[in-house]
Formats: sequence, C-alpha cells, structure tokens
Amino acid sequence: MKVFLSHSTKDGEFVGKLAAALTADGFTPWLCEVDVDYAESFMHKINEGLAEAGFVLLIWSPEAAGSQWTRLEWEAALHREVAESVTH
Repeated sequence: MKVFLSHSTKDGEFVGKLAAALTADGFTPWLCEVDVDYAESFMHKINEGLAEAGFVLLIWSPEAAGSQWTRLEWEAALHREVAESVTH
C-alpha cells in the first residue's frame, strides 16, 4: 500500500529513515524527493501521489509548520478526503 509522506524537506534525514522502515514493513512510501522529477508539474505530481495513496502521513515538525508546501499538501489531502466522503 502506498503511503504519502507529507513533510518538510528539511526533515529529510528522519523522513528517509521512516520511509525505509515503512518499506521494510511492506509499504510503498511516496516522497516528493523521489517521486517528483524537477521537470514535472509539482502540484500535479502531489495530487497524483495523493490519489494513489491509501494513507497520508503528516510528519509534523517546526520546519513543517513553517513550510508552505507542507501546508498545501495537507490542505490538498483534507480537500480530497472531504470530497470523497461527500460522494460516498
């Protein structure tokens, strides 16, 4: 199952270890550092990753709290969750 890891890239060391642990447990982590090529549309790839993920995990830290990208990822995840619950 794919797990979207919403985080600040400044927390890369911790998130990398978390991703490795998730992989060892049979999950497939989605990481912007790995799954988004710089030539691609960042927002499109985030939305694609969210759509493919079974879970979204927010890694909260002082860096994430100050990150506009982390906030946008989380808002997109919440929007998707609300939209899906309304249609079901």
